[in-house]
Amino acid sequence: MKPGTFTQMYVQLVFAVKNRDTLLKENFRERVFEYRRNSY
Repeated sequence: MKPGTFTQMYVQLVFAVKNRDTLLKENFRERVFEYRRNSY
């Protein structure tokens, strides 16, 4: 790698557990996802 070269690494961890409960109610969930889509 040359000096002055920048690299980026993104790590995303996704996991699920058995018998989990939904924490976001349906109406609020849509608002959260809409915000996440528009924040990038």
